[in-house]
Amino acid sequence: MSVYPVREDTLLLKRNIEEQNLEGKSFLEIGVGNAELSVTAAEQGAEVTAVDINPEAVEHAKERFGEAGLDADIFQSDLFEDIEGEFDFIVFNPPYLSGPEDIGDEEMWRGGETGLEIPEKFLDEVSNYLSKDGKAWVVLSSRTEYELLVEKFDLREVDSENLWFETVFLFEF
Repeated sequence: MSVYPVREDTLLLKRNIEEQNLEGKSFLEIGVGNAELSVTAAEQGAEVTAVDINPEAVEHAKERFGEAGLDADIFQSDLFEDIEGEFDFIVFNPPYLSGPEDIGDEEMWRGGETGLEIPEKFLDEVSNYLSKDGKAWVVLSSRTEYELLVEKFDLREVDSENLWFETVFLFEF
């Protein structure tokens, strides 16, 4: 298993996070991966908690925070499994594509048979971890039937990025 690199979907989230006032806010990143988003939030004064199912990503995130001289609570968790408390801001750039298993590194990109299973599990649970006025963002892809989740959870589109093979959307819960 390796760590998800900074790609267009990460940059979509990053540019939108940079526009938020996060000073003193509690920030949770599910699936910290390359730690780009959590580091950005911490640089803006957020109190960061970052988790990933991948132990390599957890170690990578700890190294990134150490190199940046920033603090965060970083640990291994499968989605919300080991999370406690409420957060003002929760972000998740989930594995959101469909595809076969056992081809290598699919845990970084494969969101299940339809590509929606992991994002849907996140959306099913996220309201239990949001503060009163908190918000949650999730990335979804045009290569799935993402409209099903938009309708089911009444998601609002925040931004999108057109790539040569797909459009990635940033939705707010």
